Amino acid sequence: MDLGGRIHTHAEVDATRGHTAPTALLLMLVFLTSQIVWAPPAAAGPVRTDYFEGEELYHPWDVAVDPDDPTNQYAFVADTNNHRIVKYRNGVAQLSMGQGPPAFADGEAEEGFLYYPQAVAVFGGEVFVADTSNSRIQVFDAVSGEFLDEFGEMGSGSGQLNNPGGIAVTDAYVAVADTRNHRIALFSRAGTFVKNFGELGSDQGELTSPVGIAARKRGGWWVTDGGDGLARVQWFDDKGQFIFGFGTYGTAPGQMSFPDEIDEDANENVYVAQSGANEVQKFDYAGTLIWELGSSTAGYALGAPHGVAVDKMRGRFLVADTNESLVYEFDEQPPQLKLHYGGSNGFDLVYT
Repeated sequence: MDLGGRIHTHAEVDATRGHTAPTALLLMLVFLTSQIVWAPPAAAGPVRTDYFEGEELYHPWDVAVDPDDPTNQYAFVADTNNHRIVKYRNGVAQLSMGQGPPAFADGEAEEGFLYYPQAVAVFGGEVFVADTSNSRIQVFDAVSGEFLDEFGEMGSGSGQLNNPGGIAVTDAYVAVADTRNHRIALFSRAGTFVKNFGELGSDQGELTSPVGIAARKRGGWWVTDGGDGLARVQWFDDKGQFIFGFGTYGTAPGQMSFPDEIDEDANENVYVAQSGANEVQKFDYAGTLIWELGSSTAGYALGAPHGVAVDKMRGRFLVADTNESLVYEFDEQPPQLKLHYGGSNGFDLVYT
């Protein structure tokens, strides 16, 4: 049963990773095969015409709030399987960005169109989108939704990306979790490549399919690292040097199973969406578990949540519940549901 009171008796499939059953073995096998699923088409194919134009969501992967909005009434949702970003105001859809057929329909990615966007960040009146299956970053105006810019392209060289899974923005940088290149790519706010850091491996400071990234209040970046049996969070400074890390793979309290997006609150506590355990976890900045919300919490069942964002203005956090195709807003202390919206593609999910 989800938070809206619906009961599901079948397994719902994650669009970009493709996992269904909450068993460690199956999750690991599908995670590995999903590296193929994520890859964009190599050749031209037919134009897809079944994209959805309504307010409902279809496997949303991420959610973000605007740190410059004093009211924080707006949420920006990566509506992954509808190939768009949806801007909501207090749970009501306002506009879509990137709406239309997937960008690789004619063999090349058109600007302004998205293909399985997996992450979103908002900063300085602009919406930055990890256009995952196009292996690029696109930028839209946060008010009008108009396309502004794009940077990055498929590849492993400097300034190139391979299925980017996460994005974070500061005054100085756009930081991208370059998932299949197993590294973090730093760009200027204008999209100029600055540097990469991290390399494939399981040692401290190395990365294996990083997905989530968030800016630290005291400088640097939180990064989630969940490939090849790993399940951890690492802190890198602004220069990309490893500082600290925590987390191991497992189902015990404080352990993780496929950690995805990540964010930090005003007190430097860390929120991690872990899709493998159907939970959101809150840690202090030293890595000590504060609480877990989801499959082990009475009354709050989640379905493979991939996205989490902290609303520092209102003391809330938002969760993109991928399999249930919903976004939830919770009060931070204690976690208490305040609002939910979205809904599965094709279903009317208005609750009273």
